[in-house]
Amino acid sequence: SHDDACDSDLIGGETVIAPRENDKVGDLAWKPIKTNESLLMDFNREGIPGPHSNSAVYLSFWLYSPKPLDQLLAAPNVPVVNLFAGSDDGAKIWLNGKLLIENKGVHPVVPDDYRCTSLALKQGWNHFLVKIAQAAGEWQFTAHIQCSDPRYMAEMKSSLEEPR
Repeated sequence: SHDDACDSDLIGGETVIAPRENDKVGDLAWKPIKTNESLLMDFNREGIPGPHSNSAVYLSFWLYSPKPLDQLLAAPNVPVVNLFAGSDDGAKIWLNGKLLIENKGVHPVVPDDYRCTSLALKQGWNHFLVKIAQAAGEWQFTAHIQCSDPRYMAEMKSSLEEPR
């Protein structure tokens, strides 16, 4: 059911997994996908094997922060980094294993519906894991990062895999 897709750990380590391309989870492998011009990922068009209802898909990416943003008392006036996202249907978003968003709804994608503000990024690489639970019909996700300091944003990096 959709609730099972939302509630079940379908990859055996939602809070600790650090997948690399072609790593296997059962019979499935992690593969990169791209957004369209409007930053929308449409999973029904990605050729994902298996059922496209009462199921879930996971996304993983890494974000590099040149400074620690998780110790606000130690460094005042640090930049503020936010993640804005939306999903069709439910979603969970983790940052470094900590659950930031949990939405079990069945609804169309609304950009910026989820607002993860003042992200507690550690200095170095930070892992985001996203799970989009699908009931039926459209199956989409959109997200973007925003920073209060454009110069800091220019210093940040992203990667699909944990850099070694």
